[in-house]
Amino acid sequence: MVKRNFDGDDVSENEDDEYLLRSQEVSWTISQGGRTFSYTVKIRISRGLDFETVKKIDATLYFQTKEVGTLRGTILPRPTNIFYEMADASSSELQRLSNMFCDRNGHATRIEGTGMPLEDVHRGGFFHIAMMRVQEDHKGRDVGLHMLHHVLVVLKDDWKLIVLEACPQLERLGFSVDPDPYADTGFTPEQKKRLKDATVTLERHYARMGFQQAGRNTDAFDVWFLTAFNYFQNTALEPSAHWQSKEDVQNLDVYEPPEKHQSQGLDLELQKLIQARAPWPKITALIRKGASVHGSRALFILVANTINGEQQEHISPTLQALAGLGDVNEGNEDGNRLLHMAASSNHSALIRFLISVGANKSLTNENGHTPLDCLESSRQSYADYFATFDLKNSRPMDVIPHLNSGLALMPSDLCSVLIDGWLSPRMLYAFECTVGCVMSGMEDHHMVFKKNKATSLKDCCDYPGMSRIEYIPTAVLQRNSEGLYKSFADGWEIVWTAIMVILSKKKNAPTLSRIRNEIHSGAGYDLRKWSHFVQKGGKIDYAIDALTKITETVVLNGDDGWEYCMHEDDIRALPATPFDKSFDLAKVKCLELTNENFPAQPKGPYRHNIFSSSEDSDDNDY
Repeated sequence: MVKRNFDGDDVSENEDDEYLLRSQEVSWTISQGGRTFSYTVKIRISRGLDFETVKKIDATLYFQTKEVGTLRGTILPRPTNIFYEMADASSSELQRLSNMFCDRNGHATRIEGTGMPLEDVHRGGFFHIAMMRVQEDHKGRDVGLHMLHHVLVVLKDDWKLIVLEACPQLERLGFSVDPDPYADTGFTPEQKKRLKDATVTLERHYARMGFQQAGRNTDAFDVWFLTAFNYFQNTALEPSAHWQSKEDVQNLDVYEPPEKHQSQGLDLELQKLIQARAPWPKITALIRKGASVHGSRALFILVANTINGEQQEHISPTLQALAGLGDVNEGNEDGNRLLHMAASSNHSALIRFLISVGANKSLTNENGHTPLDCLESSRQSYADYFATFDLKNSRPMDVIPHLNSGLALMPSDLCSVLIDGWLSPRMLYAFECTVGCVMSGMEDHHMVFKKNKATSLKDCCDYPGMSRIEYIPTAVLQRNSEGLYKSFADGWEIVWTAIMVILSKKKNAPTLSRIRNEIHSGAGYDLRKWSHFVQKGGKIDYAIDALTKITETVVLNGDDGWEYCMHEDDIRALPATPFDKSFDLAKVKCLELTNENFPAQPKGPYRHNIFSSSEDSDDNDY
């Protein structure tokens, strides 16, 4: 039996803590075996050290006056365009989970089956429980579940989605280090089994509260989540009314990764030779004795060595020779083939080699993913990394291998729909929408600019102002301190008109050279106004930067001048390709970037604080 006693007043014992937002105590009793046990949890909610909108949760559990348990967690606000940065500042575990569940703005769109209302998908606290511990002698009373429940109730208005990694208390199992029960870590089979059993027991414990496994695969099996929508559908105050019984979850189907393959006998000897990079004659001699290429996982080891090697274009002679003796389409325990590994690492040379020796591009792993799907996940991880650290440079050395890998893995009929070998029909359509939106904003230029009279920079930047002026660097505007003339705005419009002609009429990619050639083609563009625009610091580069960045924001977030949902049906009717969201590739191709000139690319949008010194502007790195 549980009795709950809420003290609604904040605890004031830590009033001198400048980071403390609020605190609260909750007490309850549990009756068991004719005895009554009294517990209290003290919950502290503090603001983060690096980001004030992040909340740090510290809960301490007491039995009478003795500390017997703890809970630690972090709540990230959503939506925010620094969601990944906040997660990374907290812990690597939170960074991993934020990437798994949410996009860069915190929209929880990457895990299916959450059952969250649309509002909760896009906003509300993302609560990561980093640690929860209860002393051994209090086991069997559901004390941990009660503590967690009371924390959830106290923080009811602060969270919409909870995530955690299920990890048992290792000291109870006699482990002095943190092992991985699903990897070859040197622990005995008995130790691994003990840890796996304890992990499954803990996972079923969380399942009693309604936690769900994030995925039935090796990437997500150890992650569990709970939504506020599901948990608080039952409004009863009694905690156990929210939970299933221990008996109910005994038959719960919890996914466990398959055991890792352990090579034996001659296969193990061959594996060691491969790992030691032994000479080819020794390898072939062992194979003639009966060692299995697949049983030794020789090809997987060689592919991993190639992926981790310094020479990205180098395929070792051993791999080239051994590929002819083994089956390049054999899968490992997860159903991954060699081609899945190469695609996940975006190793274009390895992908091309494996396909040349018979690797099947259509085979799927346990997640139902083809190598092309794995390549897309690799691209997404790359984009997440850049978003986490707010890295704005698109680098050819990063994106061109992805292009080459995608072209190698795509069906030939799908390759044929690409414009210039990279621009997808869906991105072309979205680009046209962006240009149309920008040019519609230029219809108000007559209200802002007068002939032969400079318009102040303040008026240019205020509404209605100059359309998408935030993509022209602040430093350029400041060099025109007297203001901008109508010829400058007309020159900006000339760039966008040329882009529209290239996209809509010629159905080509709007590259720097094509835009420049279109403007000077004699097709009626006012070159006098264009010359004024260039003399005052205007560049085609700024419009390309705006085109790619605005379109990316719309496609990923839904709105930036035009709404994706209004065109979604038309976009989805076009062929889907791996490059539909490769805006870093679009920027490299359209700006004609190289490994030498990429640092000079524009990095808009800029916040124009034109009344401050140039040292205070946001584009000092441009």
